[in-house]
This record gives sequence, structure tokens and C-alpha cells, in this order.
Amino acid sequence: MLFPFQDVISIFAQEKTLFQDSVKNFNDLPLWNPYIFGGSPFLANPTSAMFYPSNWLFLLFPADSTFNIIFILDIILLGIFTYLFCRTIKLDSFSSFISAITITFSGHIVSLVFPGHIVNLDAFIWLPLILLFLEKVIQKQKIIYGIYAAIPIGLMLLAGASQIAVFSLLSVAIYFTLRAISNLPKSNRLPYLNRLSLIFFISIILGLMLAAVQIIPTHEFSKLSARANGLSYEFASDFSLHPKQAVSFIFPYFFGNPTNGTYWGKGNFWELNGYIGILPLLLASIGIVLKRTRLTVTFLALGLFALLFSFGKYSFVFPFFYKYIPQFDSFRVPSRFLYLYTFSFSVLAGIGVNILIEKGAGLKKYFSKLSLLILFSSVVGLIISLFFILNKNVHLYERNILNNSYAVGINHTNLFFQLSNDVIMFFFILILFSVALYLRSKNKLNISAFKSVITIIIIFDLWFFSSKFILTKNIQEATLNPEIIKSIKQDNSIYRIFDMSNQYLSTTEQNKIENVTGIHSLYLKDYRDFIWSVGKHEDKPYESFFQITKIENPIFLDLLNVKYIIEDNKLSSNQNFLPRAYIVPNAIVFPKDKILNKLKDPNFDPKNQIILQNKPDVSLINPSSFKEIERIYREPNIIKLKVNLTDPGFLVLSEIDYPGWEAFDNGHELKIFNTNYILRSVYLTKGSHEVHFIYKPESYNLGKNISIVALLACLAILFKNKAKFS
Repeated sequence: MLFPFQDVISIFAQEKTLFQDSVKNFNDLPLWNPYIFGGSPFLANPTSAMFYPSNWLFLLFPADSTFNIIFILDIILLGIFTYLFCRTIKLDSFSSFISAITITFSGHIVSLVFPGHIVNLDAFIWLPLILLFLEKVIQKQKIIYGIYAAIPIGLMLLAGASQIAVFSLLSVAIYFTLRAISNLPKSNRLPYLNRLSLIFFISIILGLMLAAVQIIPTHEFSKLSARANGLSYEFASDFSLHPKQAVSFIFPYFFGNPTNGTYWGKGNFWELNGYIGILPLLLASIGIVLKRTRLTVTFLALGLFALLFSFGKYSFVFPFFYKYIPQFDSFRVPSRFLYLYTFSFSVLAGIGVNILIEKGAGLKKYFSKLSLLILFSSVVGLIISLFFILNKNVHLYERNILNNSYAVGINHTNLFFQLSNDVIMFFFILILFSVALYLRSKNKLNISAFKSVITIIIIFDLWFFSSKFILTKNIQEATLNPEIIKSIKQDNSIYRIFDMSNQYLSTTEQNKIENVTGIHSLYLKDYRDFIWSVGKHEDKPYESFFQITKIENPIFLDLLNVKYIIEDNKLSSNQNFLPRAYIVPNAIVFPKDKILNKLKDPNFDPKNQIILQNKPDVSLINPSSFKEIERIYREPNIIKLKVNLTDPGFLVLSEIDYPGWEAFDNGHELKIFNTNYILRSVYLTKGSHEVHFIYKPESYNLGKNISIVALLACLAILFKNKAKFS
């Protein structure tokens, strides 16, 4: 498999395994994930992406090879869609090809393999196709192209990367607005704009409806999550691209290389990586200067907007969106707008090539002078650079570049030579291109050879850079189970673990071990507050995992059925843990904001009483006693229990209370009570009971029905209007 695939191994592989198991073993879609955060919504978590088409490949192939297939498929589709879009805006086939290979092998795209950000790529690949159909709307003003556009919009929203989808939709809106204004007719402008606006509105609404099966459950989950009220500005602006770091767009390893442990820049390498190659950047500049058309201005505006947004807290754009535009306070990493920068400048590179090919004859004199200027400057620059490099002027590098930097504990000589390689590559590429351009301007190089030189330079440059991020490793080596996990797996009873070290978050889920921690950006706010009550913790309310530094109130772990605790790479048993399901005789009622403190009370006995938020219309005091329930049958969305009571009492289930769970006793619906702040309970009379807890979220049913209606509407329209797309 491709490696290190960080997020794939820690998050996505576990999700796909749950998806595989549920469909193959239970013939059902997993709506609930029992393995993280004590149990959490699965479908409602956008990264599950169950309805994204390529994820159904996981039902046909092993997970590790399927991830490889999807990564490769995504990159191929991105290139194809970019090529088709460029053809739609009237670029010739070679120029479109250059745009396609530029974005396909660009640093921001290929480096996604290293952190395993597959859902980001799944979402982004649809942007060129959406723009293609909307460009057709502008050109022909036919609603059928708006319907076409809705399909990739829906797919983008289903892909599992909400942030990329929102950023892309904003980009689409900006593009469509600029293109509509730049193509205003001389007369009947208002009807023209009204028609385009209506088609655009239909595209967006229909796309949202197609993805409603994902959007509505996710919206429900997000409103109950720790990020429901937005992120703090400090957290949201994390991974802002410092303007100084934009130098890496020309010298990609200016701040080191993460694959060999020498990266010393701010943030992380892949999020701040905007490298599209030396020649594409030069070609884009040629396009901007020599072809000042409305189309060029549109992509320049998009690219600059994306760059300014990526600057995050170092610019005015992100703070404005964070403060005034809904949803933008829910995402961090402003630099993810570099996707749009990469796409925009890839298209501009194609426009630049188009000028060289189509207008080469008319601008021979200009290109001859330009090539000589580039050649002379590059040769001089290379000579000066080689002088410093060969004399190993590491001290100058340390004084002028590494001064007061983060490059602590990194070999400065290695950093110096990495940057030296970048500088040599920079001038080498410029020299090659300038020679080819000069020969072309003098008719000493035919057009086919000139195209070949451009193609080879771009592919060589980008592959030389990007190949470092494509590592491979045997799947067995990548997923070896530590001894601690092997020890836990020997226990076949029903329990959870508490990985206090956060070192085994991926391997526990992979081995179907239920954990009260996890790693994900979406989890319930109430659950976070409950876990924080365990003891001392780092106060990071939006982090993707919990950092508990000391256990002070073990009762919270007892209530969660925690049998094993991992701390400092040591496994210990929790002797006082409560079973997964049990009977408690009594209940008391407390306001929600008082419950956590009451649970900390040394006199509180969870085997004798439970704490409810609202007074039920059943007896709070009963003659029964604590009793463990051992007959438990579980599926992803169903929990079945059998119990025989001689006296009434409360059946407590150590499972998270969440909208959509329903309870039935011998076929009759029971009211579920929120218990002990985050758990569930039902009241049972004396006698024999078969209790079923079934997860049937209304948000899923509503979203599913809307998506089905939208899909049928699209199919009906497409069959009725057999419009041909060329």
C-alpha cells in the first residue's frame, strides 16, 4: 500500500472496515460506530462517505488496495476533468493537456498521499467538472447544463470533506459571477442575468438535495458536537500560510522536507504546499501579461483570492469570512484554499502555452528577446549560486535564512544542500526553456519538438518533487499489532478500553476493540465534558482527540464499561468497571449542569441509583437491586437484551444517548431516559423482557427520501432532454 497514509491508517481504514463488516455480515449500512468515543454516529460523520460511489469498491476489494485504487483514480479523473474544462474555455488540446498535467502532478495534490487526505482529493476532483457545466450554462444558457452541474456538486458534497466542498462552492459562485458579468450582452442584460441566476440556483439546490442523505444527518451531529458554536479564531486560523513561506512556491524545499525529518517551516508541509512547478508558474505569468482577456482576469482573480485566503490570519480575507460569513468559523486550516490557487494557476499555465503555440509566429521577435533575457539571467544566477554552494557557505545560510527559525535539532548542512538543489533545479529549468524558446523563435525547433520539451520539463520537475511523497509499504508491516493490543484481544467479553496514551487509537478500532477515546474532529460536546471529568486534561476543546493527563474520578470510566486502561505503554485493569447493561433500582433528578458534579460525589453509588435530567412518570424508587445483564446481542444499529425481573427497575445501557435511538420491550415502544449525563436507560416492570435498542435516525430517513426524489428528478430530466455534450 501507499505509505505512510497517516489519516488513512488512523481514521479512514477503520471506517471502511466497519462499512465492509456491516454490509457483508449484517446486510445493513452501519449508521452507528461502536468503536470510538464510547459509540458515535457513523453515517452522520461526513468522512464515512458511505454514499460516495468509489467507496463501494471496498465491498469488492481489500481495503489497502482499494485506497491505492481510489488515490490513482482521483488523480486521473482530476486530470481528465481539468483537460475537458480547458477545452470548454477554448484552449487547444496541447494547452489543455499542460493544464491537466500541471494540476495532476502539482505539489498540493500529490503530497496529499503523504498525510492520507483522501477525502479532500475525493471532493476537490469535481471542481473542474462543475465549472465545465457552468461554463456551458454561460455560453448556451440552457438549463440542462445546470442539471449536469448538480450531479458533480452532489458527489462533491458526498465525498466526506465538508471544508473542501464549502470552499469549492464559494469558488464556483465567484467564478460564475465573474464569468456572467464579463459576458453580459449589450441588450436585455437583466433577463440574461435572471436566467443565469435561476439556473445556478437550481444547480446548487439540486446538488444539495442529491447529497441530503449525508448533509442532514451531518447537520444534526454538528449541532451537538464540540464545534457546534464555531471554532475559536486562534484554532480556526491555525495552518495559515505566512506570506514569507510562499517562497516555497518557487523553491519547494526552502523549509526542508518532511519525508526525511528536516521540515522546519510553520504548520505542516502538505497543507502549505503551493508548488506547481517552475515552468507552469512562468507560463502562467506569460498568460497573465500577454493575454489580458476576461477569462484570464477571472482566473487571476480566483488564484489571488485563494492565495489571500490561504494567508489566513496574515491577511484580511480569512478574518472577514470567519467573522461575517456563516460556516467559515467551523473550519480550520485556511491554507486549504491552495486547492483553488493550484487549479487557477494550472489553467493560467495552459493559457500561457496557448499564447506560445498560437501567437508564436506573430511574437517571434518578442519571444526571442524574452528567451535571451531569461537565459542570461539564469546563467548568471546559476554561476553565482554555484559559487556559494561549492564554497559551502553554510554560515551565510544560517545567518540570513535560519536565523531565529524553527530549525532546531536539524542538520543545517543538509538543509543548505536541499535548498541548493532547489536553486540549481530552478535555473536549470529556466535555461532549458529559454534555449527551447529561442530556437523556436528562430524556426530552428519545430512545434512538435517544442511541445515535447515543455512537456518533459514540467513532468520531470513535478515528478522529481512529488515522487518523494509516494512511499510504499507492505500492509502487514503497516498494521502490526502491538503486544498490548494482542493482550486485550484475548478477552472476548463485552467491555471498553481507555487509551490514555492516545498511541493506539487506530489499532484499537482496526481490531474491533471499543474505545472511549478516538481520533476525529466530530464528537459530542456532552461526551467531551464527560471524559474531561475523568481528571486533569489539556484544555483543547476542538482537538480531534482527548488528552487526559491524570485520572482523578474513575467513576466516569466505570460508567463507560472501561475494563482496561493504557497509560505510559502499560496495560492495567479497572476492577470497578460496570457492565455494559444492568438493572438499577432507583433514580434521582438533577439539572443537567449539576449532574457531573453529582457523579463526582463519593457518596454516589451508580449501582443503587441513576441520575436523570427530567422527571419521568414512573416510580423513582423501586424494590429491585443491582443486576448485571449478560444476554446481549449486538449489530451495528441494533442492541438486543433479555432480562427477567422479579421487581421493576431501570435498565441502564452503557451506550451514548443520541437522537434516533428507539427502545422496544416485547414489541412495545419504551421511552429512553438520558442517564448519568450521556448514557441511556429505560424503565422495566417485573417480568420477562426482550428489549431492543434500534438506531433509526429521522435525519437519515428524511435525507434519504430527499436524495431519492432529487436523483429520480435528475434521471427523468436527463432522459427527457437527450442533450448532447461535446
